[in-house]
Amino acid sequence: MTQLDPTAAANVHYATDPRIRHLAEAAWRMKTGGSSADWLALGKDNPDALIPEAREWVRAAVAAGLLPVPSSDPGWKSEARRAAEEDPAVDASERCGKCKQPFDPDDKRFDGLARFYLTPYCRGCVDRCHDTEIADHRCVICA
Repeated sequence: MTQLDPTAAANVHYATDPRIRHLAEAAWRMKTGGSSADWLALGKDNPDALIPEAREWVRAAVAAGLLPVPSSDPGWKSEARRAAEEDPAVDASERCGKCKQPFDPDDKRFDGLARFYLTPYCRGCVDRCHDTEIADHRCVICA
């Protein structure tokens, strides 16, 4: 059995460690077959988002020495977020400007991942923006 260091895992929290979000999203998407946008729509307080479970798995991995201890350095957080979100094979211009998912030209659904005309947004993000009933709604799409 690996020697555990619980003090190393003391700083593993959703707000300080982006690996938790990515692990929770990956587990949810594998379980449900949903998209990243579907997972984000759940919200962080939804129990189905699997965030508490992901936090415990990351804490255990840090305590066991399988993952490095999270750092308070903003550069570390940016690098961890970038490593989990970006697919090096997909250029940034081929991703939605809001949800950051790669465009899928074969997804012909009105709320799918195909590019919305010549905009930098996918059909799903544009549909969610236009569906809002909030009078003073402003986002990157309609601003």
